[in-house]
Amino acid sequence: MKQQWSTDPLIPWRIVRPASVVTAPDPVQPAQSAKNVDHAAKSQLSTATSGILAGTKAKPLPTLLGTNPAPPPSTTPRISPMDVFVNGAKGGTWIFIELAGELYAPRDAFEEWRVQLAPNTPATDFKSQPYFPLSAVPGYKAKVDFPNQSVELSFSPEAFSALRLSNEAIKRPVVSEVLPSVFLNYDINYAGSAFRKTSSTNELGFLAEVGLSNAWGVLTTSHVASNLIGSRVLGDMRRWRRLETTFISDFPEANLTLRLGDTSTRAGMWGRNAYFGGIQFGSNFSLTPNFVRQPLPVLTGTSSSPSTVELYVNDVLRQVSSVPTGRFTLDNFPVKSGSGETRLVVRDILGRETVIVQSFLTSAQLLAPGLNDWSVETGKLRRSLGSANNDYATSFASGTWRRGMNESLTLEGRAEVASRQRAAGLGLTLALPAKILGRAAVAASHEDSLGMGSHWLVGLERQGLRSSFSFEIRGATRLFRLLGQEVGTTPTKFQIAGNWTTSFGN
Repeated sequence: MKQQWSTDPLIPWRIVRPASVVTAPDPVQPAQSAKNVDHAAKSQLSTATSGILAGTKAKPLPTLLGTNPAPPPSTTPRISPMDVFVNGAKGGTWIFIELAGELYAPRDAFEEWRVQLAPNTPATDFKSQPYFPLSAVPGYKAKVDFPNQSVELSFSPEAFSALRLSNEAIKRPVVSEVLPSVFLNYDINYAGSAFRKTSSTNELGFLAEVGLSNAWGVLTTSHVASNLIGSRVLGDMRRWRRLETTFISDFPEANLTLRLGDTSTRAGMWGRNAYFGGIQFGSNFSLTPNFVRQPLPVLTGTSSSPSTVELYVNDVLRQVSSVPTGRFTLDNFPVKSGSGETRLVVRDILGRETVIVQSFLTSAQLLAPGLNDWSVETGKLRRSLGSANNDYATSFASGTWRRGMNESLTLEGRAEVASRQRAAGLGLTLALPAKILGRAAVAASHEDSLGMGSHWLVGLERQGLRSSFSFEIRGATRLFRLLGQEVGTTPTKFQIAGNWTTSFGN
């Protein structure tokens, strides 16, 4: 039986069969067989003629006149290995089966082509392997080239799985073996002054830091000395003071740092830094070079055929990527903090261009979704740093936690507890319309001798290419106290702060 395959690219795959087939005599059979065939044909023609002469309707001659309907499609699978081109791109060589007028392909082929099948698509088993109909894919068209044993398939762009172009996973540098070391940093200063009718002054001082490192971490201690030559004008008193002594141990695999000794607390959105001696443990993303902790803009588009994508950020070409057919997402381009505009130019193999324009807002105050930034401290507050060696006072504990909830929202919480004072508060950083970054926080405190106090703040910020501004309002009640703040020092009742910058021409 001869088969004809449709080569029209605008219609789906189908098989066209002739309505009838005339069987030619086999040339290798004896002549008697041919005569028998001719005799049978003449007998049928004679019978038909007799029926017409008798006034009855004669039956059609199916094998000679071809007026009977087409036979039903064959239920036996036909195997066809062919080279495949999917939306103009090479799709490999695959074995197809044709069954009941439908073209089927194995599941691996759909995965290779990135074509999505509905979960309830019926399958046909062939040699213990499931085959799925190509007609189940939206926008399916086919064009077969039998002489070259190839087929050109076309699917709707929405039928392809989305492609995401992301940054490679940050590769941590290989940490070299730790070698024990000792180091010294110093700064020496000598000043002499001569005055009329009075004694001259001479002063010698220095600032020094001594460090020791090993596999456990780094131990440093800093000191300051003044009036080493004992100038009488300066009181004839040599002074030597210890500043800070700290042991630091880093854990690069987890981006964590442990500090023992003298350091300062994390302020958070509404707190204040306070010097103390004790323990601090928390996040330190600087241990991983090129670690991006802020959310990056995500750009999406669709290509109907393999295309080249050019990315412009604020009219500057940043990168060129190649994408296959279907939907794609880009989130692997470098963007500095602030707002701006991106432009995607999608150019296919025929030179046709599609331009996608999208604005963006990114800030270091926002955290990437699911990222946590935290710190806990405990110890004793330090007073008179630089004028006293070991002046430690109130014991305390504090903690700060920040988490990126999504690309636009970061939440923050902080708590402080001391022997006579406690404070807690919440804050949020939110990306608003018009490329504006908003901040808000509320906090409350309780001091045993004063009672309850409260604090609040609201701020807006926008960073543009030519113009930027920031605006913040904060206020506190008279009884609000923070960690390390003296009882007799009242907080600022109300404060408005803002700035605006712009550039003109060049």
